[in-house]
Amino acid sequence: MTFVHLHTHGEHSWQDGACIIDDLIQRAMQYKMPAVAITDRNSVAGASRLWHACVKAGIKPIIGLEIEVLNDISDGRAFSVILLAKNSSGYSNLCRLVTLAYEHDPQAPKITKSQLKEHAQDLICLSFSVVGEICTLLLEGKDDQARQVSDWYHEVFGEDYYYEIQNHGLPSEAVAMNKLLNLAYQTKIPVVLTNDCHYMDRSDSLAIDSL
Repeated sequence: MTFVHLHTHGEHSWQDGACIIDDLIQRAMQYKMPAVAITDRNSVAGASRLWHACVKAGIKPIIGLEIEVLNDISDGRAFSVILLAKNSSGYSNLCRLVTLAYEHDPQAPKITKSQLKEHAQDLICLSFSVVGEICTLLLEGKDDQARQVSDWYHEVFGEDYYYEIQNHGLPSEAVAMNKLLNLAYQTKIPVVLTNDCHYMDRSDSLAIDSL
């Protein structure tokens, strides 16, 4: 079975990523992965380097982004999603959303759901990890609200919306992912398996903590 990383933080990922793009591509080639994604936090600065290096290596580049979306203006909470560009139009929308996020607050970039809806064309959306909006609501016992959020994203992205399933050995994650799989059974929304990669080797954990 082929695996492709769809949730990966490179060196441009706002002080929380240590995957060097060239090393990441070499690792993908080593494990015979046909593609690799970069989903830096609030940044698409690595997109050009990823594209050219992947083309040279003969694997598919997937340009993406992690960005926070305001749940509700009055609520004040914001939750990240992963967005992946399907083509050049999708990449343009990624760039526009990053700009809007920094215009909102340069120190804590965020976008609104209305802005995301306006610029959702040619983007794939992943629901994010255990700290994403849906999993957070599921852990809070707010299953109906989690379903409403899921319905909103599915309405906006259609077949390009996926639940993100992860396993990092966290107790809360095990509970949340089990509930998310139950929700997937109810909604028929497909799931993707990802690993929230911030570094490439276990020995790099101290470096990312320092970063």
